[in-house]
Amino acid sequence: MVKVSRDGMILTAIGMIDLMTTIFLVNYREASEGNPVMAYYLHQGIPVFVLAKLILCLGPLYLLEYARRHRPKMVTLSMRVAIAAYLCAYVGGISQLNDFALQARTRNVSMAWIESPCIPNPNVHVKH
Repeated sequence: MVKVSRDGMILTAIGMIDLMTTIFLVNYREASEGNPVMAYYLHQGIPVFVLAKLILCLGPLYLLEYARRHRPKMVTLSMRVAIAAYLCAYVGGISQLNDFALQARTRNVSMAWIESPCIPNPNVHVKH
C-alpha cells in the first residue's frame, strides 16, 4: 500500500473540486470544459467524464507517491509545481468563465449615459 503525502492529498482535493465545479457549471451555467482532452470525455457523458478525471488524476499521483521512495526531493518539488500549475489553470479558467458571463450579461446594456454630454450646473462658474 502506498502512503499518500500531504501534497498528494492537496492535488487530489483540487482535482475533485475541479471535477465537481465543472459538472455543476456545465449543467447549470451553460459552461464548457476548457481542457480539450477532458472536453472529449465530457462529450461522452458525465459518468465517462468522472471516470476519466479519476484515472487521469489518481493514476499519476499513485506513480508519484510510489516514486517518492527513491527520489523524495524530486517528487515533492514536482508535486508542489503541479499544485501551483493546477491552481493557476483553475483560477484562470474560472476567471475566464466569469469574464464571459459578464460580457454576456452586459452585451445589451446601453452605454448612452456614458456618451451623453454633461449638463452644466448653473451654480458652478468656470473662469475663461
